[in-house]
Amino acid sequence: MQTRIEKIDELVVKGLSIHQGQTSDIPEKWEELANTLEDNNVSQDVSYGVCIQMNENGLDYVAGIDDHLLLDDITAVTVKIPEGRFLVGKVDGGIEHIQEAFRELFSNQEVTHRPSMSFEKYIGQDLHDIEVWVPIV
Repeated sequence: MQTRIEKIDELVVKGLSIHQGQTSDIPEKWEELANTLEDNNVSQDVSYGVCIQMNENGLDYVAGIDDHLLLDDITAVTVKIPEGRFLVGKVDGGIEHIQEAFRELFSNQEVTHRPSMSFEKYIGQDLHDIEVWVPIV
């Protein structure tokens, strides 16, 4: 997997959330977001899947887009990813390899990981250009 280190300013994502769900709930949330965007004629080139937390109770996750692109009258949640450095990996092989890519980045011993939100970044309308972002010091 190709990796790089990126520093970002605060990123604000607005979208639809899963609370204490399972990873198997994620595709349905993306489908719901796609329908919402289509119904409201919202066009975007980049989407984000933000893992807020994952523990024994399940997953808190947001499927969203840049907050300024989603109309205020759409019921959605906003999540702010604090500024910082991230280890970024390009996902090879499509959506089914996202978890594998996250595992590889989180197991990287050459960087020091920090507590924050990790996320997926989908570039373009097809789901073939995917990056995973893991917070590092």
